[in-house]
Amino acid sequence: PLNGSGGKSGDYINANYINIEVPGSGSVNSYIAAQCPLTITCADFWEMVWQQQITLVVSIQFYSLCTDWFVDC
Repeated sequence: PLNGSGGKSGDYINANYINIEVPGSGSVNSYIAAQCPLTITCADFWEMVWQQQITLVVSIQFYSLCTDWFVDC
């Protein structure tokens, strides 16, 4: 869990764990779905990425609010 040492916002990230079983394989793929971080939650977002040892970040954006979040964070 976040310890609040990141951004000014504290320890909350709007994100959910998703586990999907691969049929017939017995394995489970795990994901975290999150909204793009706001300016005040960028540090918390990257802290979550580091803590959870995430190796791939995929951004799917549908509105202009998040247009440059990856560059600006």
